[in-house]
Amino acid sequence: MLNIQLLLKISLKMWLVLIFGIVNYPLQIRAEDKKNTCAAHEKWTVFQRRKYGNVSFDRGWHDYVNGFGDCDGDFWLGLEALHELTKGDDMSLEINMMSRGKKNHLWAKYRTFRISPGSDFYILHVSGYSGPDARDVLRYNNNWQFSTKDADHDGWRTVNCASYFGGGWWYGRGCGATSHLNGNFNKIGVKGIRWNGYLCCSEMKLYKRAAGDI
Repeated sequence: MLNIQLLLKISLKMWLVLIFGIVNYPLQIRAEDKKNTCAAHEKWTVFQRRKYGNVSFDRGWHDYVNGFGDCDGDFWLGLEALHELTKGDDMSLEINMMSRGKKNHLWAKYRTFRISPGSDFYILHVSGYSGPDARDVLRYNNNWQFSTKDADHDGWRTVNCASYFGGGWWYGRGCGATSHLNGNFNKIGVKGIRWNGYLCCSEMKLYKRAAGDI
């Protein structure tokens, strides 16, 4: 069940059609004008923000599936919503980040971005990286299931990566430790927010590719 209260707070425009208890889309949850790399007419859906440190991301499976936080602060939209938004296989991903000390702005873009259904534990599918300086570290998390501290689906047999690092993520073999944007906001190091280095802030957003961008 989606966290409808959170979605309603975040939405600029939303149509929900309830048929036999099933929520049908389209959703347009939080649209922003493009930044850096896309034409001005394209619209973004922000699904993760770490900027203020006002929301704990060290949460269990239920919260990560349904979403949590505040659209005016830090939040996670929810894995089920992400699956619904990306199942058409026509979405791209951009991640905007800032290094610790707020010295460097970084961004990474993936031409294709899709999340598998809950029956497959929301596997991450990304490809087509571009970016001037952030590096393609999400490749180590690609094709891995989502894990939380109470739902261990990672690639390390003897360690629960989400419990060790704090925060749900697509942990890969060896915990895929080069990226973890849901880490502890107040910690510096491997248990903090990471993308090939230590970050203070991040924002993950998706947009629908143009019809000709195959």
